Amino acid sequence: MASLCSIYINLPQAGLLQYRLIVRGLLREAESHSNLKINLSSFFFFLLEDMQAGIDQGRVGILTEGGFPNGPPGLLGKVPMVAVRQPLDTGRLPRVLIDPGSVAETAFAHFSQQGVTHFGVFHNLDPREPEGLIRSEAFTERVRKEKLHVHAFPNGPRCAETWGFRKQIDDLADWLRELPAPCGILAGDDEHGQRLLMAAAEAGVTVPGDMSVISYGNDELF
Repeated sequence: MASLCSIYINLPQAGLLQYRLIVRGLLREAESHSNLKINLSSFFFFLLEDMQAGIDQGRVGILTEGGFPNGPPGLLGKVPMVAVRQPLDTGRLPRVLIDPGSVAETAFAHFSQQGVTHFGVFHNLDPREPEGLIRSEAFTERVRKEKLHVHAFPNGPRCAETWGFRKQIDDLADWLRELPAPCGILAGDDEHGQRLLMAAAEAGVTVPGDMSVISYGNDELF
């Protein structure tokens, strides 16, 4: 197979921010390979004509958000593809994820240094966004190695249509009031970390003090 000459990064604007470390890594790699071109676009189908020659020669690769279980239609098996987000139960593409074990170990070490003795997790249960669940599971496994319990927010079968943002904050506040202190909570991403802080303020739970929060992403928006 010929070496790649172009990598097409097909991510929405929000995805470019969320996965910026992966994108930056690819851009750095391209700097050391003068014949490797990186193409960024949120609109994949606009690129197909431009990509066709490279596809025919086997010299194109695609990094996609993974909205299609098998990658962009018609290209599975024809073009090397890697997804940065795939449903856990339907995705067939190789996926790029930050090692959840490293995230769990770092979070647990930080909480332990702060004298935290109780732990919790809060994440998105949407199967289309499994990263938070994966991190929560790794953190739970790490804490349980110490014979300690992890409190998980009871998301249940709630969905956006029946469980609005305001209701989620209210339910989170009720949950936080019931947690033993001091409690360290790992949020699956920065958005859920922000919601925890909002709920803590509503619940009268001090941060830090009664509760410590670690979220993943280092997102400038939060």
